[in-house]
Amino acid sequence: MQKIELGDKIQADVQDEISKSQKEYYLTDIVALAKKDNTKIVTHEAKNESTISGINSKAELIAMEKIMKQKKNEKLIEQGVTIIDSSRTEIRGSLVCGSDVEIDVGCIFEGEVKLGNNVKVGAYSHVIDSNILNNSNMKSDVTLLRRIGSISYDFFLVFSFVFFVAGVVILVNNKEPITNSFFFFLVTLPAIFLYFSISWVKGKQTLGMRAWKFEIIQKNGDNITFKQSFIRFSLALISLVGLGIIFQFLNKNRLPIHDYYSKTYLSSIYK
Repeated sequence: MQKIELGDKIQADVQDEISKSQKEYYLTDIVALAKKDNTKIVTHEAKNESTISGINSKAELIAMEKIMKQKKNEKLIEQGVTIIDSSRTEIRGSLVCGSDVEIDVGCIFEGEVKLGNNVKVGAYSHVIDSNILNNSNMKSDVTLLRRIGSISYDFFLVFSFVFFVAGVVILVNNKEPITNSFFFFLVTLPAIFLYFSISWVKGKQTLGMRAWKFEIIQKNGDNITFKQSFIRFSLALISLVGLGIIFQFLNKNRLPIHDYYSKTYLSSIYK
């Protein structure tokens, strides 16, 4: 990489070149102009390729973002922080750690986060603008009680919506009782699916999940897709009759059937 001290004449020439073409100039053009003006050229060796890499597309921007995130993780490791898998740990802001800190896979730190001494952060935890005290054990497991609480909250909202739809259908049906159950479920079931699917895909959580402070994510921490939400919603109907809980004890990751086959994970939120 070249470090060049440009004189007034060179700067004027560069501006002329910019206005003539695509309002951009290249390093080689500057060197040629500097040589023409007898300006001193000093070389500078970059420590690594990423510091001088150009970004001209979204793909290159994403690649550079991954490099910068990895550098943050490597800096923490050098300071003595134990990161189980640095490629699956994201720092979206600043993270200050005390001594003997351990971070499990899939964790996301957002905003200003401080972890005290001897803090253990469980897998797939999402920590936002928090100051975690010494010796804290931040378990990421979403307990059965929290799941039931979230489902109860969401079902209250869903059934309220179902009764609203039923009222609309009755009005459309000239205030006659609903006798066509197939038509009723044809309207309400997709509406229920849309509530859960849009909540999961767009916001990572339903209103019930927000109240109980957890969210649903992919293995890499990204939002789940509509395909994953469809698989999860369909198999969740099986879980409601108890089969999902039984399946949870039959796989090593202890995931219910709807999370196992949709490849989704529940993550606790600390805020």
